[in-house]
Amino acid sequence: MPRDAEKAYAILSGSNDWKPKEKIDLLFVDPLDTHNGWATAIPHDTFLVYAADAEQGSSIYQPGNYLRRTVFHELTHVFTLDRRAGYDKALSGIFGKVLPFGDPLSFGLFLFTSSPVDLAPEWYLEGQAIWAETEFAPPGRGESTFADMVFRCAVRDDNLLPYSEWYLEIPHWPYGLGAYLYGMRLIQHVDATGEENPPGELNAAISRSVLFANSRAARRATGRSFPVLARETLRQETLVQKRDLAVLAGRPVTPAPRLTPKGMSVGPLAALGGTVYFLASEEEETSGLYAYDPLRRKVTRTAAARTTSPMGSLAVSRADGTLYYTRLNVEDFENTWYEIRRFDPRTGADTSVTEKGRYRSIDISPDGKRIAAVSQRAGKSLLLELTLDRRGKVAGERTLLSIPLETDIASPRYSPDGARIAYVAADDHGFRLQLRDLASGSERTLFATHAQIIAPCWHPDGRTLVFASDLNGVYNLYAIGTKKGAAPTPLTNVTGGLFFPVFSNGRLFAVGYDGFGPHLTEVPYPAAVAGPLPVISPVKTEAGEDAWLQPLRAKGAAAGAAAVGNLPAPRRYNSLSGIRFDYWSPWLTASAEGAEGGLGASFSDPTGFQDLKILAGVESRYGTPIGSAQYTYRGLVPNLHLYAAAEQDYFPNLLT
Repeated sequence: MPRDAEKAYAILSGSNDWKPKEKIDLLFVDPLDTHNGWATAIPHDTFLVYAADAEQGSSIYQPGNYLRRTVFHELTHVFTLDRRAGYDKALSGIFGKVLPFGDPLSFGLFLFTSSPVDLAPEWYLEGQAIWAETEFAPPGRGESTFADMVFRCAVRDDNLLPYSEWYLEIPHWPYGLGAYLYGMRLIQHVDATGEENPPGELNAAISRSVLFANSRAARRATGRSFPVLARETLRQETLVQKRDLAVLAGRPVTPAPRLTPKGMSVGPLAALGGTVYFLASEEEETSGLYAYDPLRRKVTRTAAARTTSPMGSLAVSRADGTLYYTRLNVEDFENTWYEIRRFDPRTGADTSVTEKGRYRSIDISPDGKRIAAVSQRAGKSLLLELTLDRRGKVAGERTLLSIPLETDIASPRYSPDGARIAYVAADDHGFRLQLRDLASGSERTLFATHAQIIAPCWHPDGRTLVFASDLNGVYNLYAIGTKKGAAPTPLTNVTGGLFFPVFSNGRLFAVGYDGFGPHLTEVPYPAAVAGPLPVISPVKTEAGEDAWLQPLRAKGAAAGAAAVGNLPAPRRYNSLSGIRFDYWSPWLTASAEGAEGGLGASFSDPTGFQDLKILAGVESRYGTPIGSAQYTYRGLVPNLHLYAAAEQDYFPNLLT
């Protein structure tokens, strides 16, 4: 992580032709069982990276060192958000980077000490960050099959987002993902149509503009405003995707009908007794567990089971006819970790299986006594087998495999006889479909590829596995035998995408994608596609590399290598000694009884555990000094809040 951070700093300072004046704080934390990060430049330059990886099927799930990509992504935010060039640079040099105290005056100072880039649209900020992660820590989302699938489906189904809907809060597919992907495409378009370092020049132009004038700055940097660039981006994307759709239609296209309504985003599947169960979320509804009856073609939601994301995991116990699923749960007041729960479709009972979380990507053994699971903790990716007691609670665990965190383990699946586990491993070298014998502990690679391998499932005969992969640039389903030397056979040729296959009474169901999001679908089985599949590529930019990027990569590699030998010795962090000055600001409020005003100052430590706000001033009616101090310590649960104030009280009718 330090090496990647120093490498990213060296590269980004070159691509931006600028570097922040203050030291940047990097927080590497492990309170969340899925991947994410955030960054801010106010009041100090800080970015945070969560240790756990993303789940298969997620828009940010990709092979290789995901931590390196997130470092580039979030550090790019710091470089873009903190760039100041005019009045904001002068004012922040005096006051610091101000956050409002809750009054109009400090709010105005917040606006004028913030960089104009900090007030740019979210799609622009995320587009710059994804462009950087793609260029400098590939593959990145800019060259991902998932993003390409979203755009291809949108063009095919005439559902491209207009520029007016490129924001995080849109209430329909692709929801907040749209701001990321469409902003990404616009920055890629700027890069492809400019000369040397167009994204860096664009950000520099915005930093030299005034509040909310970012589109005018884009015209100065590129000759086109943001609305014009957006129209060009959508026009180009339509042309490219129509070309790819024509290539895919060169062979018969596999039907993948939508079996669930629009507005429902479907996640992993499991089949039990002829019914297909799945995790899903509906617009304006919480996530939950759903059932699809193939005979009646009806979707119903279970009343008791509530999930936190359609990207959790789901498995069935054929031994007792129950379902097991994962959901994120707050533990010890500060950790959001996965727990396993069991749902009985016959009684509606929903009970906890684990007292503590951190288990995900689960499967149940055929005898219902064991759970295969993945856990990421203490810097390791673990493949585990859990044993259940008579009450159905986890009684113990044994480690089947322990590897570095940057190597992803996913989708362990018991064979129908319970003697073997198939699972997926992924790292910088690609993906491997592994088969492990539980009795001997030996394992072998069934299939290795640079393409993704997603969510294998066993055919009921125990001799074949079906999985999703983007071998031809599209997520299709493939079958592979378990004998040595077997090769995958394509089962589908779709123009959208297919994930999470599952067999139910000899029929093959999966999660399909169209222009309105992920849905439940059924594909013909058995039916193999004759001949090789047509091939497209998610890489839509020109071949080769811009010359200006080459010295930046060399500079970054040197900085990363130097960082390894210059790391200070680890030491225990003390948040109290880490408190530092943030900013100061005048403040002013007014009412019918007069005005109050003065000065305020803020102090905090890099982790946010310590926070102190001090206000002092005077009220206008009697000239009485007033003030307040508010201290928060977030190292305790519940948080400790101390507040003290001195202010004027009025008693106009005290004497009569």
